[in-house]
Amino acid sequence: MKNLVILTILGWVMMGAPAFASDGEELFKAEGCMRCHKADGNSKIYPSLPEIATAYTGKSEQLLQYLNGETEAVMDPDTASLMKPHLEKTKKMNVVERKSVADYIMTFTP
Repeated sequence: MKNLVILTILGWVMMGAPAFASDGEELFKAEGCMRCHKADGNSKIYPSLPEIATAYTGKSEQLLQYLNGETEAVMDPDTASLMKPHLEKTKKMNVVERKSVADYIMTFTP
């Protein structure tokens, strides 16, 4: 019986891990971020998701800080000022939501 409980808990944990990126995708779309940050790399004004993921490779904590409005963007300072009003959406997210959005963005790392 004890083993069954342990296996059940492990199953819940294992199934929940990939859900963060999927929740992040849902939040990313629901907040309208996909309008400017395209997954296919064809963003006209703002950087695409692959470009953002590449710029933040090895800097996931810095991405979280940026989404919380605590640091400057690591890329494209000319358009970073245009992004500031939109960061209000990610700043209002709770820590788990913001982490899921960051995890989703980082799935585009080449």
